[in-house]
Amino acid sequence: MSEMVNPFEILGLPVGATKKEILEATARALRERRHGGLEIAQAQRSLLDPRRAALAELLHCFSLPAVELPHHPDPSPTTAGAGLAYLSRFRSDA
Repeated sequence: MSEMVNPFEILGLPVGATKKEILEATARALRERRHGGLEIAQAQRSLLDPRRAALAELLHCFSLPAVELPHHPDPSPTTAGAGLAYLSRFRSDA
């Protein structure tokens, strides 16, 4: 897992920026060439993804370095609890 720079710092945005602000900041960062294109694209992608944005906001509040989230597919209703074991106290057939 490689360490990433805080996406708010790369794009020069405050926490809670809107989608429009993120897109405008991305264009501005590319024009000004403050960071590499890949870094800017990753920062934009992170802030447009609700899960990654929430993590970036949390880390930003505590001045911690950004991290990459592991990929987890979205659980579907049919597979969400497939591998979970139930406690006997909560089983209806116990």
